[in-house]
Amino acid sequence: MTKEEQTAVEYIYGRGLLTTKTLSNKIERSPNYSKKILDNLTNKGILKLVRSSINDPNQHYKLITNDSD
Repeated sequence: MTKEEQTAVEYIYGRGLLTTKTLSNKIERSPNYSKKILDNLTNKGILKLVRSSINDPNQHYKLITNDSD
């Protein structure tokens, strides 16, 4: 796991959710770079993207847990 991925997981663990913009600010990188990190963690089965539509302004990522919906 990269340093940025670890930062994302630790942030979500402490706060429950994370947006691309928040991660971007936290690691001081572009939103596109942050999205790639979050998508990679999603593909690894660590995170889940929560949104109501593809353009949902409130979309965020959560940790996948045994009791996730």
